[in-house]
Amino acid sequence: MRHARDIYASCLKAAVRRLLDRPGGAILTSTADPPKTDTANVAALLLRQRDLCTDCIAAQLTLDLARVVAAVEALAKPLTVEQTVRRCAVCERPRWVLLL
Repeated sequence: MRHARDIYASCLKAAVRRLLDRPGGAILTSTADPPKTDTANVAALLLRQRDLCTDCIAAQLTLDLARVVAAVEALAKPLTVEQTVRRCAVCERPRWVLLL
């Protein structure tokens, strides 16, 4: 059983690498400078709850998606923000999720 999980994990990592390496660059990109409160709120939410997609973060903080993406990018400068494909803890759909 463990062997099957390892194969699945390596396939998932390869798929994520292909998505990240595709033309067009990173999945999350933005040119806006977020207010510091947006960045702090996103960080606090990700510390309280792991594996959230950007849509659910936006809905929980009542922000538009561009502000969430800008806040995540600002947060990723001093901290490591992981981005991977998993089930979102809120909407339970397989999506790109974030965790600190």
